[in-house]
Amino acid sequence: MDAAAPHKRKRPDEPAAGEVDLSAADAVEVLDLRAGKRLLLAFERRLRDNLEARMKYPDDPARFADSEIALHAEADRLRLLAGAPELFPDLVPIGLASSLASLLTHDNADLAAAAASLLADLTDSDDPSDLAAVQALADALVEANALDLLVHNLSRFSEADPDEAEAVHNTLAVLENLLDLRPHLADKVCDGTKLLRWLLSRLKAREFDANKQYASEILAILLQSSPANQKRLGQINGVDALLQAVAMYKSRDPKTSDEEEMLENLFDCLCCVLMPLENKERFVKAEGVELMIIIMKQKKLAYSSAIRTLDFAMTRFPPACERFVDVLGLKTAFAAFMGGITKGSRRMRLLGKFVENECEKIDRLMEFYTRYSDRVKEETERLDSLDLEDLEMDDDERYNRKLEAGLYTLQLIALILGHIWHSGNSQMRARVELLLRQNKLTKQDVKEILEEYHDNIGDLDGPEEKERAQARAKEIIAQRKATPLHTTPDTMMYYCYPHLAVSLAAHPAASLRRRSPSSSSAPWRTRTAAAPWRTRTAAAPWRTRTGRSDDDDDFFTVDLDNYAADWPESDDDSDSPWEGALVYRRDAAVHHLEYATTLERLGLGDLSSHDSRARAAAMGLGAQAQAQTPVLISLDVTRRRGRLRLDGIVRTVITLGCFRSLTLILQCAEPAPEGIFANFSLLLTEDPVEEPDVIDLGTIYEEDIAKGASLTGTLEEDDQDVDWDDRLHFPAADKEIDISKHIRDIIHLEITMDAVCSPSCKGLCLSCGANLNTSSCSCSKDKPQERKNVKRQGPLRDLLKPIQKR
Repeated sequence: MDAAAPHKRKRPDEPAAGEVDLSAADAVEVLDLRAGKRLLLAFERRLRDNLEARMKYPDDPARFADSEIALHAEADRLRLLAGAPELFPDLVPIGLASSLASLLTHDNADLAAAAASLLADLTDSDDPSDLAAVQALADALVEANALDLLVHNLSRFSEADPDEAEAVHNTLAVLENLLDLRPHLADKVCDGTKLLRWLLSRLKAREFDANKQYASEILAILLQSSPANQKRLGQINGVDALLQAVAMYKSRDPKTSDEEEMLENLFDCLCCVLMPLENKERFVKAEGVELMIIIMKQKKLAYSSAIRTLDFAMTRFPPACERFVDVLGLKTAFAAFMGGITKGSRRMRLLGKFVENECEKIDRLMEFYTRYSDRVKEETERLDSLDLEDLEMDDDERYNRKLEAGLYTLQLIALILGHIWHSGNSQMRARVELLLRQNKLTKQDVKEILEEYHDNIGDLDGPEEKERAQARAKEIIAQRKATPLHTTPDTMMYYCYPHLAVSLAAHPAASLRRRSPSSSSAPWRTRTAAAPWRTRTAAAPWRTRTGRSDDDDDFFTVDLDNYAADWPESDDDSDSPWEGALVYRRDAAVHHLEYATTLERLGLGDLSSHDSRARAAAMGLGAQAQAQTPVLISLDVTRRRGRLRLDGIVRTVITLGCFRSLTLILQCAEPAPEGIFANFSLLLTEDPVEEPDVIDLGTIYEEDIAKGASLTGTLEEDDQDVDWDDRLHFPAADKEIDISKHIRDIIHLEITMDAVCSPSCKGLCLSCGANLNTSSCSCSKDKPQERKNVKRQGPLRDLLKPIQKR
């Protein structure tokens, strides 16, 4: 588990190891068993006298005040036993644990506090040689019902009193010591007591103090030690309570180091409680995904902890992954992945991030690959140079050493590269091959890393999950045919960031449907029953920005156009056959759109063929039996004052002629289907678009500088990357605008001159025009003199003569 157990705390007034505080007791030369028994018998006698006095004079405190003072003094003398824990096994049978447990129930809160302080000293031992003796005392305390008494005293003490606040701190220290001695007590102490409820109520306090920090530490220990406690906490609304606690730090940092430690404990608790599946569902309903994204955007101290929490929440839980994509979490995640570089269906939107800006994220990914590959190679060489037999290091230990050097991160990066290659996108594949060659690597190097990962997948999550993980890795290693994007859940995003697990479950574009604004909130919440940390009605709990509440949600629509006619192409935009194929309709409640049309509907039927439809079906863009080549468009809508920005992705497959053909008439036997995966941006403005007199095309020297939106710039500066041709006039009175021509132009721009029907295509013979894929020719066997007799035609027929005369 990523959430590490908190370190055992050391109280400020705690004496050094081996020392005994004699300030409250008479000097003792040697604390042997006989002296220990005398101390215990004297304490029990004072305890008995006090109880008798209280029973004899219950209404006259003055008559038993002296006995309580004497009892308090004997309790202080009993602290001497903390310096001789080896006596505990002999003192426990004669009543040490039962006497101390009875003092916890004393009517005088001061004596109960003294008992908690005494137990904190007796159960605190860091010496391994004393471990068995202290464990014997801990077992006896459990049998004496001390756990219930300690938890009861937590509610009994009033922290408004400084002395009783210290007693709460000592009580928590006793619980921590007992859990450290006997970890299995984590189930017992929570099963029969209200400890979890008390800890949650203590964490809800807005003011920070030492006891709140200690409560977070105890809760983290309880959750890490017991899966049953993780479920119990979810059942008592613990997920929501923890989100409230961390929401206090969404826009500010802790003020002290102790407060930082408490915040880390809270996120450890969140990560632990998200292990059970039902708690993941509670996390999504409580809008925990949105909170973590907000914390990431603020880039405060909790930034990395929020990423880790999302990792736990989205691992093998598609609803959390879908919510993450729906609330535009990919932008925030990739901003973290790229180290500050700024600027579908869910899977295609994810893959689109690796294509944009000339595959800059693949470049970044390869940087990580080479970095961690070098680390692992250095560690491997170091281990090879050692005499492992002398070190008694087996293969498992050797593998663990490599993991510590970064092998696991390297394996995750290799899995991302495998998923990118497995997507079948030619642009991303070409980029990966280029970067591998530049770094003197091969696909076989990546394959070896994946094979090692496959062979070492454990069964911690069960044999079924192990088989699924191995099957996914094996499919990537074998480089089979790309899986249709809408048929199986994809886990690519799980590997995109070492601390961020996003297991995306993609769906067919036609299955996406519009949701009502009220459905975006948690189903068990009404418009008035807001979450406790909400700052305004019907808003997300941690959102405080102004504006319409409906704009805070994401929605999906699908516009399916199925036309059977194959429209002829025309250069005139008026009454064009593609007019109305893709229409954006103004709707303030919509943040995301999915369009589905066809090449034929866009007037690009000459680019459609059986091969393009087959390739589109393999890529998950449509059904195999579809009569036309599908075109899918994903749009993200950003609203600003007076304008709308549409950032989208176009996905389709077009059929081109093989460039190895001699002419447009003599073609190879097979066409060349090319997958299109293009990003675009449109800016719809209410003001008329006026092209400036002078357009700055920019001057780039030596390197290609990618334009991106500034995080701190004005709104106008954020739109500078949109070309003037992509800025459309959209008056405020208009309800819709046709964007079909722009989508058509984008597809036109993707037509290349270097398409090939197959990497193994031999093309046509340059002399006779024979198709070398299906037949052979004898041109290469002709004698040079025979070739000189070839009669050349055309305007360049005499060009060779002056060259031959020279």
